[in-house]
Amino acid sequence: MTYTGHNAHFRTSWRPGDYLKQYYTSASIPSDELAIYNFIIHYLQAEQPHFVKALDFGCGPTVHHMIPFIPYVEEFHLADYLPANLLALQQWLYGEPGAHNWDMYIEGILQLEGITQPSPAELEMRKVQMRSKMRRIKQGNLFWKHPCKDGATYPLVLSFYCADSATHSKSQWRIFMRHLFSLLEPRGTLILSALHNTAQYKVGRRCFPSAQVNENDMYTILSEGQFCKRTLDIRVINISGWEEEGFDSIILVKAQKSVSTNI
Repeated sequence: MTYTGHNAHFRTSWRPGDYLKQYYTSASIPSDELAIYNFIIHYLQAEQPHFVKALDFGCGPTVHHMIPFIPYVEEFHLADYLPANLLALQQWLYGEPGAHNWDMYIEGILQLEGITQPSPAELEMRKVQMRSKMRRIKQGNLFWKHPCKDGATYPLVLSFYCADSATHSKSQWRIFMRHLFSLLEPRGTLILSALHNTAQYKVGRRCFPSAQVNENDMYTILSEGQFCKRTLDIRVINISGWEEEGFDSIILVKAQKSVSTNI
């Protein structure tokens, strides 16, 4: 939830440490993340894909969404708008003091993959693989027609709570989504999540925007974005635990881009 179209507001108000403490220090994996992981792991185990590279766009200060993809992806790139978030990524990558601890998420995902009681060695192995495959950390901006400005495209693009949490405006969200689509290769796979029918979410006492996106909005933008309709998997999942933060349901999406590259 950490990319912004309200640049000045995010630059002055966003605190990666506050966000991580509020959303990622619970005693167990929250219900929204469990829904995302189950959605991803079912796809990966059913289809056994292989990707030369992948991009997690708008990842904020987090690395946890790449965890289940590690056996299926050779190289990961992570992109976010805020320098403070990029610094948090680098701190984890290099194992620096003060870096956020993602061990609970790694252990939980190994369990979802079928390892009932992951050993310390298995946990450490996934962590080593994550760090070895995190090849690039770069700035991204959905206001740019190509959001990474380097022309790179990917066979797999992940984006969780990003374009929808960048603006209050649904029309601006549509523009952001089209820009996001430009990061995908033809036949590339897009996996994302969004807050469902949400006007804002909270980090501490600070409020940040959301575009009140629903499943119909998502279907329309994907259909217009030249994704194969037969590949569209759009789900609304009710969740618990974040009502005070402003949301109680999320949208999950998986789609494959068609051969045509005209957006």
